[in-house]
Amino acid sequence: MSRITLYTPKRDELDYRAKIMSDPVTMSYNRGLKLDCPCYHNDTGCIDFPESDRDEWYAAWIGREPHRFYAYVRDEEDQFIGEVCARLEDGVYKIGVVIESRFRACGYGDEALAALVDVLFEKFGAEVVENEFDFQRNAAARMHRRAHFTPIFEKHGFVRFVLKRAVYEALK
Repeated sequence: MSRITLYTPKRDELDYRAKIMSDPVTMSYNRGLKLDCPCYHNDTGCIDFPESDRDEWYAAWIGREPHRFYAYVRDEEDQFIGEVCARLEDGVYKIGVVIESRFRACGYGDEALAALVDVLFEKFGAEVVENEFDFQRNAAARMHRRAHFTPIFEKHGFVRFVLKRAVYEALK
């Protein structure tokens, strides 16, 4: 039984997203990636999420299913502990899972990934779900393998993990 639920935040609850995106420990996985975004800080991996950007971001991500999905991860005590997201590109759902650093290594990432995958396959009819990240992120790789994702390739230091509908259904 999962200890988490996925929760669609209200517009006035976006301070939590700003909090985790500005936390250098939580965002350390993002450090040094040289992302092409003026709000990105290469030295910490943090991403600015100012109040002035939130209306536009909210309109682009919330209520955009099945093309985009975003939710907070909420624990059994109803506190936010992370976020998940997915966007549909060329028939493939590209995903992200971020668990706030103080809640890592407790199994919440596995539960959040499983809940996100369930939404994508069961509710949105996904055929393929994938995530790509730096191959040195060993904890992320182990989490995806436990969820039966398959590593497809490594390119320029990145690995892509894929879960296809047939594998997902075989596990149910």
